[in-house]
Amino acid sequence: MLHELYQIYFQHEIRGNYDFVQLRKMSEKVVFEFLKEFDICPSLITKSVAYKVFLASVNSQQQAYFQTGVDIIVMAHGDFIDKMAGRVFTFMHFLDMILRYALVAYSVKTESGGLILAEALCMLLERMELSKGFVNFEKRSHRPHTSKQTLLPSKMTLA
Repeated sequence: MLHELYQIYFQHEIRGNYDFVQLRKMSEKVVFEFLKEFDICPSLITKSVAYKVFLASVNSQQQAYFQTGVDIIVMAHGDFIDKMAGRVFTFMHFLDMILRYALVAYSVKTESGGLILAEALCMLLERMELSKGFVNFEKRSHRPHTSKQTLLPSKMTLA
């Protein structure tokens, strides 16, 4: 479902015939619309932090998801996902950005002091599901609102 979310919000990346500068500006604008609709910014994190995270995701050579197993979540949401969808702000940049927002917003610490990345990600995805942005996503994707529509990975995926 995360891939569908990307496809709906970042159509210009997939279908548009824009140059690099135009795509980057359009994606930046859409990211902030996305963050507002999904109740992430400014209620959970500030705009300045959101912008820094966006830049870190776009400019990073090594995405945060490489250390976290987000690929497992991607696999759980579809048999085949074009991970390289998009040209400037790709689907993997989008995943990286979501994970970074989760880390910033929910710094969950274990007794040993380590972060529980999966928990932080699940908390953010749950918050997104409860937002008006998710209802808008269901409308835009022509999906009925049911309990089976979820951004959260299955229990089997997390086990």
